[in-house]
Amino acid sequence: MSFWLATILMVVACFLPVIPTMTNTATTHGREFLSGYSYSYEFHLSSAMMDLSLEGYELKVEGISGVRRSETLQAYIDGDPYIPSTEEDLVPIASYVNDGGQYDGQYDLLVYYSERKTDSSLNDLIYQIEMTEYVSGTTDVWEASRDEFKSKYRPSFIVFNTNYVYTEVMNPSSTDTEELTYDTVDDTGASVSVTTSIFSYAQMFSGDWYHHTIGEELIGDYLNVTIDYSDAFYLLDGDYSNVTIGEEDEDGNRYVYVTAPTNEEEKDALLRNSAYQLGFAENWYTSFDNNFKTSKNASLTYTTLLYFAIYLVIGVFLGLIIYLLTRGKNNYYRYLKFMTCQKITAWTAVTPSLIAMILGFFMPNYAIVFYIALFGLRIMWMCMMQLRGS
Repeated sequence: MSFWLATILMVVACFLPVIPTMTNTATTHGREFLSGYSYSYEFHLSSAMMDLSLEGYELKVEGISGVRRSETLQAYIDGDPYIPSTEEDLVPIASYVNDGGQYDGQYDLLVYYSERKTDSSLNDLIYQIEMTEYVSGTTDVWEASRDEFKSKYRPSFIVFNTNYVYTEVMNPSSTDTEELTYDTVDDTGASVSVTTSIFSYAQMFSGDWYHHTIGEELIGDYLNVTIDYSDAFYLLDGDYSNVTIGEEDEDGNRYVYVTAPTNEEEKDALLRNSAYQLGFAENWYTSFDNNFKTSKNASLTYTTLLYFAIYLVIGVFLGLIIYLLTRGKNNYYRYLKFMTCQKITAWTAVTPSLIAMILGFFMPNYAIVFYIALFGLRIMWMCMMQLRGS
């Protein structure tokens, strides 16, 4: 076998088991942090965005056209740039307060905007927001000296920063920890009930603006939703200026075009319409997907190169194993040179890698284990059964 053919076979063998991991990473989306129980995060966000719109706020993606990674986020109030200080950005620009639900009277979501430039300063802001606790059933900040015997909670929050977005979805029933009781056995084998504490936040997410479109408006654009005429409940009950009814098309479909509300009455109608809420949520799911792309692409590149390098090193190592196992004095194959053993390894690597790739699609997290195990077994079997001494 020629050196080039052996090289091609080894490259192919190292690449095949990486494919399931690449596919798994490439199909991961930013919206997945809300795929579990989100505690109505999307609904709370829609209400907060409508409030910001009514107050004249806009969050706009800006940058230099054609310049890679120049995209940043800028806030505006009635068309004027909003640049908060490091004290002002500790105050939320919008919030959603639970009204009549299980957690009546307490924050469900807080929205912040900051222009802090350094990671350390932004992390400090996020830490202060995370550590701020509120008295349960109220919007009052919990203070140990005053509220020591009162229950407390931490609301979900989202921070819009010039370069990043960061959000945490919190369990509204608890603060940083909640008690969890479970049954186990002690050292003597007796059954005991143990109480421990677990962290309360459900999910967290962070990303950047590099994959957003310059000129994109996170409030105005994302509040624009098109819904089917048959789903426009509550939106046709009044003379709403933000609701436009389209003409029936040639297929018999008719749509209603909804924009940002201009008053509280229009806002209430939008909050009551489930089709609008689904459309609004989809707009933000797309945004979170775009926020996540930089991290996803970096992870895809890193894992691909890392696993490929690991497989290549393993291939060279197993070639060395063949070389050492054929060095016996009476071994018929002791004439094999080191490079010849590497060629043998390349030839035998293809089948294990193909099987590992197929198995990896069913269990992508174990793809690397499948390849190492199958390749190792293949080499050991060959050494014991075909390359052993005569």
